[in-house]
Order: sequence, then structure tokens, then C-alpha cells
Amino acid sequence: MVLSEESPVPGGIYISEIHYTGLFGNTGEWWVELYNNTGEAIDFSTSGLRLGVDGIADSWKFGTEIVFQTVTTIQASGFYIIGFGRPDVSDFNDISDIAAYIEQSVPSSFPQVTMYNADGTICDRVDFSSDDFSYLRQNSEYVDANDGLAKTKSIYLVDEANQNPSSNDRATRWALSGTDEIYSHSGRQFGSPCGPGNGD
Repeated sequence: MVLSEESPVPGGIYISEIHYTGLFGNTGEWWVELYNNTGEAIDFSTSGLRLGVDGIADSWKFGTEIVFQTVTTIQASGFYIIGFGRPDVSDFNDISDIAAYIEQSVPSSFPQVTMYNADGTICDRVDFSSDDFSYLRQNSEYVDANDGLAKTKSIYLVDEANQNPSSNDRATRWALSGTDEIYSHSGRQFGSPCGPGNGD
């Protein structure tokens, strides 16, 4: 079934936001957010779901390579943050927003991110390295003319509750977070971890 651009059928569990920094910072500023649109809670410790990042690892297991920090379950209509690097070195105001983390090296640019089902089939895949995402990639990092500091905006899925794994791979469904969405104690990271994005 091919879903139209106008009317995706909501459902599934999928990637809903990504924050990547290349100008400054450390691995704690690199994270992805998942959204649960299945209608029921999912426990990652028993689901068999895996996460893969192109150029680093084919797939990481929850509970082994992906270390649980706060909760193992993503609630229905809920969000789940996976950080890259230890939460205590991240720039989050509230590190408890990071539900799980991976202590791995991060890619040198925006990657392709894939979620796998327990049987190895693809649950969701978004290729942030594709040409379609070039505008969002190029404008996610900038030097603020007012204070001269390098700053980073996340890329988030617009209207995530009305998407699915077949519609969220289109760059036209994504946007840059707004400059009022500051989640970091340094004031240099913008995004909406654990909530819907709004943009400028």
C-alpha cells in the first residue's frame, strides 16, 4: 500500500526527532527521539526492537548496548529519548529526559537511522543523510550573530501523532526546532525532547 502525501494512516513506533551537533559539544548532545503511535505501551526490555545507525552499528539491543537510565517502557502516544554518550555529560537541563543511552562514537554527519523488529525486519528508517534533508541539515547548526556562539537546532517530525513509519521518511514532513525551544542549560541547544516540536 502506498500512502499519499496528504493522508498518512497513523500508527506504529518511529523516529520523531534527531539532534546532532558537529560544530561543538560532545556525544551527550547527540540524541534521537522515538514516538509510540501503536495505541499501547511497549517495553523495550522485552520487545526485541533494535536501533541501528549507518556507519556505526547495524543494530543495538535495548538493555545491552542501549543502556536504560530511567524507564524501559515507552507509553502509548509517548516519547522516548536515546542519547549518545553518558547523560551526565549532556547539555540537558533535566537528564532524566534521557530514558536510555549508548556509549559509542557518533557519526561525522547526520546518518541514516533504522529501527528493527525482533525478527530483523525494518520497523522504521529515516535517511537524514539524503539530499532531501540537505536544507534541514545545513540550517540545523549556526553561529549566533548576537553572541558569536555556535548553536544547534534539532530536526523534528511535524504532527507526529498523525504519521507512521511509511510517511516519516519524507523530508517535507520534518522541520527545524524553534529558538524558543531551549532544553539545555547552556542555552545553545534547541529542541523538544519528550514532547511535540513547534518550530519558529
